[in-house]
Formats: sequence, structure tokens, C-alpha cells
Amino acid sequence: MLFEKIFSTANNYSVNAHWNKKNLSPVYNNSGICSGMVVTWLKKSITSEGRGVQSAAEFDFESISIIQASYAWKHTFPSKALSYSAGIPFLLQSQNLISLDSTSGEMNKSSSAGYISNWVLEKTGHFILLYFNGMGDDSLYNGHAIGFRFENGILELFNPNEGLYRYFGVSPFELDINVLFWEQYGNFEGKWYLHKVGLDM
Repeated sequence: MLFEKIFSTANNYSVNAHWNKKNLSPVYNNSGICSGMVVTWLKKSITSEGRGVQSAAEFDFESISIIQASYAWKHTFPSKALSYSAGIPFLLQSQNLISLDSTSGEMNKSSSAGYISNWVLEKTGHFILLYFNGMGDDSLYNGHAIGFRFENGILELFNPNEGLYRYFGVSPFELDINVLFWEQYGNFEGKWYLHKVGLDM
């Protein structure tokens, strides 16, 4: 067995709604709450003392929605003029997390996947990756967030659209990163931002 799925999640939620004046019904957009889900997963995993997150039942989606809304509306940003990529440290700080190290690059399918997987495997720990399409990082509609965990030989990828995967070896992990960049998000031609995350002591 190359990998196993620990649990499934869905990212079919929204923190943004516009009220239809004709029938007073809310109209939701499809922006999702991936950033809030990844940050929540990171904090729970980091504080689990090596156990990791074992079930989607450990998520409080009401709290996740508040985290996502705060990030989406830039409530914790020192300036509303900041982009969402520049706001990642403030998203982390809102949950008593910090960026320990970071790197970024272009959504180049031929090199980004390998670089990202190598960076995670070299640094070890917990990570958040945000990547955006060619429209840029000024709107969350343009991007997606996923998380990584590599500690004590445990290698995991958390994709809010699918769930948490655990890998039994580096090769299947690298393969899935390639699938993300070549197939699932192959039309993204913007930039990606990767942060190693720790607790703010």
C-alpha cells in the first residue's frame, strides 16, 4: 500500500453571502473555507503530541468559518492593501501559529512540484501552501490552500477538497504533488507560497 486516506472532508462551504432583495434569500459564492480548514488542521496536528488529526469530527466548522471570514475580510491584516499571500503570517497569528520559514515561486508545472516536495522533506514539520491562478493573490477566489505534515517518519497531505492522506514512502507523496500541479490545478498560472508553521510560544 502506497498511501491511505485517514478521513474525508468537503470544502463546499462559504462565508460570503449576498441577499437577494426580491425574495430575501441568501446567495452564496463558491469561495470555500480552505484556508481556515488548513490552519485548523495545522494547529490540531501540531498540538496533538505526534498523534495527528484522526477524524473530520475533530473539526469545528463554525470556528473554521470565523477564521476564514477574518482572513477573507482582512480583519487581522495591518493594512487592507496587503495581498492574501502577504497576509498568510497574520492568518497564522490569529491561531497562535507563526511562520518559521517560507519560500515561494511561479506555478511552473515542470519544476514547482519537485521543489515543493523536496523543501517539505528537507525542512520537516508542518506546512501551509497557498497557490493562485494568473489573476493574482488579491482575491481568495483565485487560489487554494493545502497542508503538509512530515515528522517522525509520518508524511501527510491535507487537501480540504478531499481529506487527509498518509503516505508510506516519499515516491507516492511526490507523485500526488505532481498530480496537484499537472492535473487538478494545471490551469493555475500564478504563484505559490509555502510556509513552515509552528506554535507561537
